[in-house]
Formats: sequence, C-alpha cells, structure tokens
Amino acid sequence: MMFYQLAFAFIAGVLLTTVIAWAQMRATERERARTESLFLSAARERQALRQGARRATAMLEGVLAAYPRPVIITDRERVILFANPAALALLGLPAEQVIGRSAAPVIQDYDTMRLLVRAARLGAPSESVFQRVTTGQTWRVSVTPLRLGDDESVTDLALTIEDLTELRRLETVRRDFVAHVSHELRTPLAAVKLLAETLVSALDRDPQAARGFATRISAEADHLAQMVAELLELSRIESGKITLQLEPTDMAALIEVVLERMRPLSEERGVALVAALPASPAALPDALCDGERIGEALVNLIHNGLKYTNPGGQVTVSADVIDDEGAARDQAESGTLPTRMLAIRVADTGVGISDEDLPRVFERFFKADRARTRQLAAQADPLAERQAPTQVGSQAQAAAGTGLGLAIARHLVELHGGRIWAESRLGHGSVFSFTLPLAPSSAQTRAELSDMPAAERR
Repeated sequence: MMFYQLAFAFIAGVLLTTVIAWAQMRATERERARTESLFLSAARERQALRQGARRATAMLEGVLAAYPRPVIITDRERVILFANPAALALLGLPAEQVIGRSAAPVIQDYDTMRLLVRAARLGAPSESVFQRVTTGQTWRVSVTPLRLGDDESVTDLALTIEDLTELRRLETVRRDFVAHVSHELRTPLAAVKLLAETLVSALDRDPQAARGFATRISAEADHLAQMVAELLELSRIESGKITLQLEPTDMAALIEVVLERMRPLSEERGVALVAALPASPAALPDALCDGERIGEALVNLIHNGLKYTNPGGQVTVSADVIDDEGAARDQAESGTLPTRMLAIRVADTGVGISDEDLPRVFERFFKADRARTRQLAAQADPLAERQAPTQVGSQAQAAAGTGLGLAIARHLVELHGGRIWAESRLGHGSVFSFTLPLAPSSAQTRAELSDMPAAERR
C-alpha cells in the first residue's frame, strides 16, 4: 500500500513538474515571439526612418542643387561641409577642392568670413551688402546658424551669396537714363519758354528779331521731336519688338541712296560727301540684311560725321569684304554665320575723338566734350585750329544732338550678327566701321530665305 502511495506521489510530482515546465516554456516562447515581433517592428521602423532620411537628404540636396544662388554649409569651425553647384561655379573650384577645407582660403573674402564668425558667436542670423575689394563685385551675404543637436547650441552655418553686381549696374544705367532724358528735355523746354516770352515782347517793336526767335523755337521743337522719335526707336529695338526682313541687299545701291538723302545736309554744312566703292558692282557682293534698318544705321553714322567735320572737310563711305573671325567666332564655329563679312566704313576729316571718350561713343546719351576735344585737337595739330578759327561756334551748334544715334546704329548692326567699332585720332578725324553677313550666292538658297518666316530669318 505504501508502495502505491509513493508511486502515485512520484507520478503526481513528475506530472506537476512537467505541467509547470510546459507552462514556463509556453510563457518563454510567447515572450520570445513578442520580443521577435518587437525587434521586427523596430527593424521595420528603423528601415523606414533610414529611407525617410535618405529621401529627405536627396530632396534637400536636389533643392540646393537647383537653387540658383550659391549655398555653402560649414561647421562651427568654418570647415566646408557642403557646396551646391552655384557655389562651386562662383568659387571656380571642383567639389574635391572645396569640401573639407577651411572657408577662409576658399572664399577669400574678409567680409564674408567676418559674418560667419559673428553668426557662430552670437547664434543669430547675420546679413550684409558690400562691395568686394578684390573684384569690385557687389555681394549680399547671409549667414544662418543651424542647431542640429539636443542642447540647442550652434552646430553648423548656412552661407548664401547673392551677386548684385549686374542689378546695381542696371540700376545705375536706369538712373543715368532718367537723368539724361530729364536734362535733354529740360534744356530745349527752357529755351522754348524763354524764346516764347521774348517773342511776345518783340512782335511789335522788332519783327525781324521776332522771326529769329520763331525760327529758334521751331528748331528746338524739332530737336525735341527727334529725341522722342529716337527714344521710341531705341526702346523698340532693345525690347525686341523689331523684326528684321533679311534679304540679299545691294549695298552699293543702298549707300548711294543714303548719300543722296544726306547730300542736302552736307551741302548746307559745306562738307563733301563721297562714296569710295569698287568700280565694278560685281566686286561688292550682296549683304544679308534688312536694307531699311541698315540704311537707318548708315544715316546715323554719316550724320555723326557731318556734325563734327568743319566746312571744307569730307565724309567718305566705303565698303569691302573682310575676314571678321574675331567678331563672329562663336557663330562661325556653329556654322550659322560665315567668317567672311561685308565691312562698311564712314570716315570723316573732323576733329576726332579723344582716347578717353572713344570707348563710350556708342553709349546712350553719351556726347563727347567737343570743346575739350577741339582744344586737344588743336594741340595735336595746330594747323587744324588755324584753318577755321571762326567756325567753333557754328560747329558747336551743329553738333547738338540727342546722343542716341550711335547707340541705335550699334543695336541695329548687332541685331544682324555684325559688330560696330570706331577708330579715331585727335585732329585726324574718325572712322566708324560695321560688318554685315554676306548673302548666300545660290539662287536656290535665296528663294528659301524669301519663303522663310521673318521670325526664323532673324
């Protein structure tokens, strides 16, 4: 009996132990399954975070790469960590020579480095507009501190650079333009007002003087009308509203037409106006141009020569074919413009232009100081001043203009793919030259050009 009791107790103990062990094993398996599930969930979350971080990094890099302004990221010690393509282009260095280097020798600008130091020290954005001493460029530089740690301390610096040089230049041009227009309008308007007031009082007591005042008022009104017309023309040209009608043009015939148009003015001023063209028309090939527009440019150049040539002098128009590779190198390499160009020259025997004024003759409203020019010319060639000592006043009056004719001529020539330039020596006159592309020689190509829309022919 005792044996059975012991056996039963032993079996019960074994069963109880087994049950307990099984229960513990199931609990362990459940815990392991839960742990594995947590690990898998954490791994999936970590993978999602990595993908999100990679995507955010790629998006940020893409945005910074597409950002048109230079962006440079440095650490607190101003070591460059990142530079977008615009920054690399500004620095003129490849990425491997920029990333990881100190910003000071790379940027080479004291004011920019001062802003970086200030932003890191104060922990606040810093911005400044300044002109670089080394290059003369105008920069707007902004530095923004970045806080990427948990302690809210500055870890990195974001530097952006905006080049305002061209904007400042355009603003200066705009201010100068307004100032020039105001001056050019104010002078004749004041003259008209004064002449009109004098005319009222002179009508009864001095009819002859009244007629003179009326003539001068008419001349001032003509000057105003000419300036307004030229301003409108220059505005249309610069805004791209002019469409060229390109076609093969007989330049010899065009020059003769322009000379006949300008001959009354040359005779009035006592200046000979001649053409120096090849004897054979076949020696001067046609130009591919808009004859009306080139005629306008030629009129402006001839008129300029007549204004600054003393009576008894001469203005000569000539033309020939030259190799103009320097002016049309880019077009020639692409095959869109031949290197052989037709050159037209307008030479005068006037007082000439000083070396100081020569580079600016094609600017809007620029007028050389002709009184100073005549004085310098007399020093260079004393005979020139003694030959016509009484003509200074009349020449100064004749030289009054708007200062827009040469600017218009430059724009019209450049619209044709040519170039224009001036050569001059004090006391020895000036030569204004411009080039035009030659017309195609084959009749088939000419027919194709005549059928081509004007917009494409430009």
